[in-house]
Amino acid sequence: MLNTVTIDKLVVPELVQAGNAAILDCHYSVLDDKFTLQWLFNGSQVYEWRPGTEPRVGGVLEGQLELDYKVSNVSTRQRRPLRIVQAAPELSGDYTCRIQHDTGANASQTATMLVFSPESEFVLDVQPEGDNNTLIIRCIARGLYPQPDLTLEYNHSPVAQQQRVWRSGALFSAETSTRVRAPRGRAVCRLQLPLAGYAAMRSYVPDNDAKNVQNDAPAFIYASIILSVAMVTIGCVLR
Repeated sequence: MLNTVTIDKLVVPELVQAGNAAILDCHYSVLDDKFTLQWLFNGSQVYEWRPGTEPRVGGVLEGQLELDYKVSNVSTRQRRPLRIVQAAPELSGDYTCRIQHDTGANASQTATMLVFSPESEFVLDVQPEGDNNTLIIRCIARGLYPQPDLTLEYNHSPVAQQQRVWRSGALFSAETSTRVRAPRGRAVCRLQLPLAGYAAMRSYVPDNDAKNVQNDAPAFIYASIILSVAMVTIGCVLR
């Protein structure tokens, strides 16, 4: 039997920053208009469209799409894409495009999208303790996704630290602290979202108030959706 439908290309952004729009598209070939297009999120149907009808939206995408968005004037392609108006971390997951033809033929492809959230708060606090020869270093970051990692350095060397991570809804917060026996020195807190290829830094230098309150620029070190935790470049190379 002649194959009546094929999926030629599935376009799902691998990485999207929370609050930005995202377009997911499914390029397919069909012989006629006797088919139904479905989008699934983590295996559950969230979108269905048949040429000549209005799309039906449910699940996590309900209220999230621009329903008037059309990719083409061709009747068999008009409503194939999903345009998410403001992506949220809850929309991270596997997206499947599935075409079901009335003949019984079908085709599907799946891709993963990660919606990351950079910090809403990132603070490095350094305070003397006792005779001022001991410093309490505390770093906290909030409003993050996916799970973050915080590390502390003092005078360019890692220090022993206590770290805890907790979650509120979809977002993570993290805190780490340590005590160092030294009167002066440069303290650095590094924030990383390993899966998103995102890094940011806060630093403290004694007797340099201007620098201490300056926010170091975050970095995007993105090569693919699975990245090494070793991210040291500060800049912007987001693909």
